[in-house]
Order: sequence, then structure tokens, then C-alpha cells
Amino acid sequence: NVFGVRGIMAGSDERGRQILLSAQQTARVLREELHPRDHPDKAQSLNNEGIALSMMGDIILGLKRQVEALEMHRRLYRGMDHPHLAGSLDQVGESMMAIGNREGVALKCDALKMRRRLYAGVVTLTSQHRSTASALR
Repeated sequence: NVFGVRGIMAGSDERGRQILLSAQQTARVLREELHPRDHPDKAQSLNNEGIALSMMGDIILGLKRQVEALEMHRRLYRGMDHPHLAGSLDQVGESMMAIGNREGVALKCDALKMRRRLYAGVVTLTSQHRSTASALR
């Protein structure tokens, strides 16, 4: 998942990050072969590769991969709220803000609004709803 990729990338040396990036790229290619059409696994691979690329210093290509994931999530969940779509909006927003693009703020707000709709009435903070708490930070 996104947090796992970030955690591994942050704690790794240069060689470790290269290996992880290579693994993410391989996973994306394999998932593209396995799923010729849009699929949540393909979108997750695109997003993970984008995070890895960004952490390796290729922020523009990383953002491109994350935007591809967001566009796929939008096609997959057209007209409905979904945790994957909210996460993708949040991730792209975060990456855009990191390069100084203020449009990222709007995407992060959209993610938060979607999570509020998805988890309205949730009183306890379960592991599947931690993403809402994360967006509130």
C-alpha cells in the first residue's frame, strides 16, 4: 500500500530505493498484462510506482504516474464515492502541493469531502477508516 512504499523508501539507502522502484515498475507491467482494461490493482501499481519515482527524485514522472492512477480510479468509480478514489485524490493533491502547484489543495479538499461522505456516522476509528483521520491532519 501507499504507506508501506513510503515507509520503505524513506528508511532505505539508495540501493534499497532502486530495488523497490524496480519492483514497483515490474509489478505495474505484470498487472497491465494481467488486466488489459482498467482495474484497481493496476491503479494501485501506478500510484506506488509514482511514489517510488518521486522519492527517487523524478517528481514529474512520479506525479504523471499518480495522475494516471487517479484517472483510472475516476473511470472505475464514475459517479460514486470510493476509498480508492479518495486516496488517489489525496495522493495527487499531496504531490502537486509538494511541487508548489496550489491545485493540489482542491484535490485534497475533494478527498476529504469524499471521505466524510463515505464514513459519515463512523464513531470509532477502525483501521479501515484511518485514512479519514490522516486527511484531517
